[in-house]
Amino acid sequence: QDKVNRDGLERLNAYAAQAGRTGQPSLQALNKHYLPGQDRAARDVTAIWLVRRTVAELGGVRAVNCKSGKDRTSLELAISFAQDAVSAGILPQSSA
Repeated sequence: QDKVNRDGLERLNAYAAQAGRTGQPSLQALNKHYLPGQDRAARDVTAIWLVRRTVAELGGVRAVNCKSGKDRTSLELAISFAQDAVSAGILPQSSA
């Protein structure tokens, strides 16, 4: 999975460079998150948040695919619903 994520990050960086938007804060944070030696959880919620923010900053849309259709897909949907609920004022903004 790490190889797939790094390949995707490489493509995302190439797109940002082509669009002249390499200085976006979330993209910089995502690149830092994937520096060699960084500890990442098996279910990397931080990466999902960073990817969501980066894609939004670059004006893109996201798609989530996983082989079983349950782990990363359900995690992405849960995060998306939570973010929408916070934006709508249904849930409080987390301080974490």
